[in-house]
Amino acid sequence: TIQFVTAAAPQPGDTLLAGYRLSGTDSGAPQLYPSSQVLCGGTGAATSGVTLTSIGTCDIPAGVLLPGDRVEIRFDFAHQGTVSGFSFEIHWGATTIEHRDAAAGDALVTGRANAAILAAGAQLDSQSWGTVLPFSATVASAADSYTSGLTIDFQGMLAQTGDTLTLANYTVVRLP
Repeated sequence: TIQFVTAAAPQPGDTLLAGYRLSGTDSGAPQLYPSSQVLCGGTGAATSGVTLTSIGTCDIPAGVLLPGDRVEIRFDFAHQGTVSGFSFEIHWGATTIEHRDAAAGDALVTGRANAAILAAGAQLDSQSWGTVLPFSATVASAADSYTSGLTIDFQGMLAQTGDTLTLANYTVVRLP
C-alpha cells in the first residue's frame, strides 16, 4: 500500500518510481534490490530546419544494460509558431522507435517509450500524443547490440521554415 499526504498527492502527468524490499529466503532478512538509475536527462536543443536533425542524445556506456533490464524513455517537445507542422523521431541505436508527423497547431507533444532488454536486442514500445496530435502506440523489436554501448537519439524537423521545434525535456531511466 502506498499512502500520500494530501499536500503531496501525485498530480496528472507525474511519474512515480518506487523501490522496495522483499524478504530473503535464506536468512529471513530483507534483501535490498537495486534501485532505478537515471541514465540521462535534461533539456534538448531547438531546430528550425527542414531535415531531421538530432536535438538531444543519451549515450549509454558499454556494460550498463543487462538482459532483464527495462529502459524507460520520457520526452516532451514544444513547437513555437503556427506556420509549419513538424516531425520527430526517437531512435534506439539504429532502430526508429517512434516517428510522428504533427500539425502546425500542435504546440506541445509528449510521449514515452520502453525497451525490454533481451539476451540479444530489445523489444520496444512507445506512445505519444499532442495538443492536436492523436494518441498513437507502437511495438517493435530491435536487433541493435547494447553490449558495447548504445545511443538514444531525439530528432526533429519542421515541414517548412518559420517556426521552431524544441526538445523541452527528456529522461532515460534504467530499471534493473
